[in-house]
Amino acid sequence: MSISFYLLRRIHMAENDDDTDFPEAEDFLGSHPTPSAAQCLIDAAISAALPKDDRRRFASGELLFAVALAPSASWVKPLVRRAQRLLGNSWTTIWRDGSSKLHAAEVGNDEVADLVAKARSVIGIAPSEKNLPAALVTMADIRIQIAPPDAAVIAAAVSRYTNEKVAPEMAVAAVGLDFEHLRAAFRPDSSAQQIIDRIRAAQTAQTSSSIGRVPDISSAVEYGAVRIWAMGLVEDFAAYRKNELEWHDVVDPSVIIHGNPGLGKTFLMQMLAQALGAQLIITSVAEMFQKGSGYLDAVIKNLSAVYDQAEASKPAVVVFDEIDGFPSRATMDARSASYWTNVVTHFMLLVSTVRPSIVQVGITNHIDKLDPALLRPGRFGRTIELLPPDAAGVVSIIRNQLRGELAGADLSEIGDMATHRTAAELMQAVQVARRAARLEQRPLAVVDLRNAIIPPHPMPPDVIRRIAVHECGHVAVAIELKTDEVVHAAIGGLAGAHGQTIFRPTPGMETARSIEARATTMLAGRAAEIVVFGSSVAGSSSDLREATALIGEMIACEGLSGPLISLGERGDIHDVIRLDRLLRADVEARLQRLNAKAIEIVRRRRPALDAMAEVLATHRYLAGAEARRLFASAPVAPEPVPEPTLESADAENLG
Repeated sequence: MSISFYLLRRIHMAENDDDTDFPEAEDFLGSHPTPSAAQCLIDAAISAALPKDDRRRFASGELLFAVALAPSASWVKPLVRRAQRLLGNSWTTIWRDGSSKLHAAEVGNDEVADLVAKARSVIGIAPSEKNLPAALVTMADIRIQIAPPDAAVIAAAVSRYTNEKVAPEMAVAAVGLDFEHLRAAFRPDSSAQQIIDRIRAAQTAQTSSSIGRVPDISSAVEYGAVRIWAMGLVEDFAAYRKNELEWHDVVDPSVIIHGNPGLGKTFLMQMLAQALGAQLIITSVAEMFQKGSGYLDAVIKNLSAVYDQAEASKPAVVVFDEIDGFPSRATMDARSASYWTNVVTHFMLLVSTVRPSIVQVGITNHIDKLDPALLRPGRFGRTIELLPPDAAGVVSIIRNQLRGELAGADLSEIGDMATHRTAAELMQAVQVARRAARLEQRPLAVVDLRNAIIPPHPMPPDVIRRIAVHECGHVAVAIELKTDEVVHAAIGGLAGAHGQTIFRPTPGMETARSIEARATTMLAGRAAEIVVFGSSVAGSSSDLREATALIGEMIACEGLSGPLISLGERGDIHDVIRLDRLLRADVEARLQRLNAKAIEIVRRRRPALDAMAEVLATHRYLAGAEARRLFASAPVAPEPVPEPTLESADAENLG
């Protein structure tokens, strides 16, 4: 049987080539009077990867089956050309760079069996074992994993090329550069230092072009749990490069990061790629369609091309933005499934393939829309929620945007004011603050940031007073019931809201009591208006909606009060309440009871409410600590004395 041209390439040895005559194992790589850049790079990489015992086996002439895994696809053909000189015509090479669908484990196994029958030595060269026939991988006597060249390999290659002694500490690891980029740095009549400087410059240019100016990820405290994961990955990645850790021991190189829009998920990926010294590749489902005809084969080809690019430029960080664009197969109708199933299945195959030096990240605002199979171990086995920044995170984001301005200023109050704002909102606030200072032709000041975060509103004093009372109603009841911690209350904001109160959730398990306390807090703004002004005005719909959801889910979903049967999922409770008359009546009765409780608390803590509302109306901002101080120092209003009724007056007269 003849060997397929697409699968196999027979190596022919050039006659009388000095470096193919290797009587000793140490001479396996040979020498050449004028070595090329490609030869120097390949020989240095093989020397670092191939133990002496394996060199002796290659030199012995025995029948062998070998697998050599290249650092990336760009290394495959140079390795094949070098093998042509080293191994001779008694070897057959199967080389695959992953550029064809035929470069798969299930293809070519019959050709391998034919070579075994003919007693031919075979070497397979590819970026990954998955590209080679499974029979060859299974039978391999020698496996060579050629790692991306570190500083020692670069030093050895430069030394071979220039005949200068080059210490590893002089060189630099070739991070993010493919083979041709490296080879271009080796130019005739160049010194060792000039070659190393070119490699360093190419690496810097490659990283800068894909990432740009970003801060150190270790200082990005605003990213919380995601930052902790990223720093652990950076540490493991460094250990892997030093051969201190196997890739399968690197913790969570494939994750899903989810959270609300505007929190800086893409910017975080830039910081991660910078910290790893890796090429950043960001794509999306929409891009898969835009790059081609939109037909099934084109989309699948574009997906594969993303990973081909990653293999060619690894180490790499592959980011699928809006990964929920791959729909969940469980929710597809028959017509959609006929198209999407092939795309999603191919994507899962790509994701589940082990790819050393390649980090995979999916980003989404809608974790609930993902196909559950994507979240299994071996694919994106871990999900991490990115939460809005706390006060320290806000300060970190603002300082990064300020780029050195206000370096000595205390921004702690700004951090408290803007807690839970998104990175996009904070970026906008810095722009607004800079514009205000620029229009007045003066340096930027902290007050500019304050006014940008909580901008003045041209509202009448009575409106400001009502908003302050409403927000401080939430604050007073939250403190009284010891529910979530009050971070701050504010009048105005970037989103155009009249007022807002920010809470920090109290850790712990939810109970019926804690849920009712939280619902009472939601009703307390409206209750405060009733106590102070005699009635409430429109504008409390979001409070009522949240309180309704809390009580409805407690009854219908959590089994904490009432029947144990679950009537729906969290998130769709309003639809359930709308359709279920008995549940609607139950929720309404409980809300009326909690509303009465909120009114009673506000009346009893009216002095504290008035004190807090005065501060908020004056300064448009009330910090949580100040609110708690005012609440603790204010007297408690006396219980109202019931007005005498006719029955009680008659009883007193009879007495």
